[in-house]
Amino acid sequence: MNKETFKQTYLPLSASMYRTAYRILGNPEDAEDMVQEAYMKLWKQRDTLDGILDARAYAVTSVKNLCLDTIRKRHLSYEDYEKTERTMAAASTPYTETIHSEEAALLHRYIDSLEEPQHTVVVMRDIGGYSFEEIASVVQLKEAHIRMILSRARRKLRELYIKTMDHHEQKKYS
Repeated sequence: MNKETFKQTYLPLSASMYRTAYRILGNPEDAEDMVQEAYMKLWKQRDTLDGILDARAYAVTSVKNLCLDTIRKRHLSYEDYEKTERTMAAASTPYTETIHSEEAALLHRYIDSLEEPQHTVVVMRDIGGYSFEEIASVVQLKEAHIRMILSRARRKLRELYIKTMDHHEQKKYS
């Protein structure tokens, strides 16, 4: 795809891309950054874009995926978990703070082990605080399906946690 065709095809899509990014991230500056990053990615792929049948869907999906990656990076870093746990346990003892930190790290590993779309749904709902409607629009599934996915993901996380705690209890008394 040449420069002129790229401009005519993809530049008019900036408003749709921005709306998608803003709906996911909730911050105008971050949304603008994601749109710019998506354009850079699209420009690098311009030689393969001629085969794309729906440029709008492709561009919006590109920006959506970049936003989801950003959310994962922001919300799943170990430092974020530690900071949150320290804030919640501000009045706690060093012992309980260590326990909370270890539990946060454990939960982080469990969330990372979830497969898609469970991983994205848990991150967006439980960490990002997004509504079911927002999550449904991002992952392009019905709200009822999102609720089912979230329920199953939480059940899996709970089972992993209980299994680990049972293992630690057995180890303690062995």
